[in-house]
Amino acid sequence: AGAGLNLPAKFDLKGIIQLLASMLGLTWANIRARITRKGVPEQAMAAAEQAVPVAQSLQKEGPAGAVEHIKASVGDLKTTILQKLTSYLIPTVLTAGIAWIVSLLTPASAFVRAVKGIIDIVTFIVTRGAELIGFVNSVLDAVIAIANGGQGGVPALIEGALAASIPLLIGFLAALLGIGGLANKVKQVFTAVARPVNKAIDKIVDFIVKKGKALWSKLKPQKKDKRSPQEQERALDAALRDARSLVKPKSDVSDIEGRLPAISRRHKLSSLTLVVDQDTPEQKTIHFEAVINPKKQSPPDKITGGGPGLYKAQKTGPNAFTGKFSDLLPAAWSRYDGLRAVDAHPGNAFLKRADSNVPRPTGAYSVPSGNTGGAVFTDTWRTELLRQKDIEKAKLVQAHPSWTQPGEKHLAENGAKLAVEQQHGMGWEDLRLAQGRWEEHHIKPVNWGGGNDLSNLIFIRSGQHSPITTFFENWLKPEIMKDIP
Repeated sequence: AGAGLNLPAKFDLKGIIQLLASMLGLTWANIRARITRKGVPEQAMAAAEQAVPVAQSLQKEGPAGAVEHIKASVGDLKTTILQKLTSYLIPTVLTAGIAWIVSLLTPASAFVRAVKGIIDIVTFIVTRGAELIGFVNSVLDAVIAIANGGQGGVPALIEGALAASIPLLIGFLAALLGIGGLANKVKQVFTAVARPVNKAIDKIVDFIVKKGKALWSKLKPQKKDKRSPQEQERALDAALRDARSLVKPKSDVSDIEGRLPAISRRHKLSSLTLVVDQDTPEQKTIHFEAVINPKKQSPPDKITGGGPGLYKAQKTGPNAFTGKFSDLLPAAWSRYDGLRAVDAHPGNAFLKRADSNVPRPTGAYSVPSGNTGGAVFTDTWRTELLRQKDIEKAKLVQAHPSWTQPGEKHLAENGAKLAVEQQHGMGWEDLRLAQGRWEEHHIKPVNWGGGNDLSNLIFIRSGQHSPITTFFENWLKPEIMKDIP
């Protein structure tokens, strides 16, 4: 009860499914709505409730009526639940019990344990007061019934009192041993087990949907098709062609099925269905059946987990892939474009950057299995700064010949640096990217195939550099790898 679970009368497979269904809010009304949302008309749904055995069972008993179907998908739920609970409870209770006993071995710790025990007991009485009163009332009812000579209802009263005492005793011992959160842990176990049950229900829904659509194809009024056999043949071919165009790597069968009714209406078919011929973890083999009066079947198509995905990248090794930046999705560019506006560094004019925005990388990329890191390549720019400083230094020496003397050379050196700083509006060390406040950035990262040529470089603040690097390594790379089987 403390876990917020409605315990079944019997802890067998059917009882467990009833419990899990109550957690998930699974009722026949809920399941029925899921079926009709997948394109089964109300008339066909009513027929399925009468003609499809699993639908009949679900209608009468809810998810527990499909116990055999669920068992085939999820196995022995009772064993799974007990294993999960015992793997947590046994070591937890043993550890807490041993610690409690050990704490009694010395007088000081025994005194502390006694004080803590009093606090825990008082807290337990306060928090579980209503349950304690209910338990006491149950015992009193049983005693009064016995005293009055009652017989028929006494066993039930005693049984009720004992049942009420169990959660209280467990809660009392947990409080005494300092074990908290038992109820929440139990609920977590049942929540984890509920996920495969929900997936099993999804399979049952898909099964009933298929049966319901088949029933509807027989029930719905048929309009006389006035098209010639040749026109009907062309309509069948066109419908199958449109249906097969929906098949892509990683396509979801239910999504494809959801788009078939529109194709069927467009080509005026009696029905258009998807049939799964083979289903393995690696791929599904399917075909389509189009019906007017003649019936036509498409060749088999394979829905694989591989092939180029949305990013059209190709796997070349463990965590390695290649592709083109032009194939990046708009969402990726949108995220990247939010990082492109950076502060201008004087060196970017030397790199022939039109503005301070970081350009989008272009062309192909190739990401190896290991990170190669971004190689620093500032020598060309630093050489340019030295050239500018030497020009200014020559001007100063020409104006002040004595500055060539050993004791005055520093005047020419410092004066030349100052002139370059004033020319660019930035200190010498920041100009040279030597203080850590400015860094060199490879527009196409080195570990994505970028080189050290000047066209691939831009100088940006270190605080603006890190988010761009993070975008490539921590967002874009995992995003593309997730898209590749």
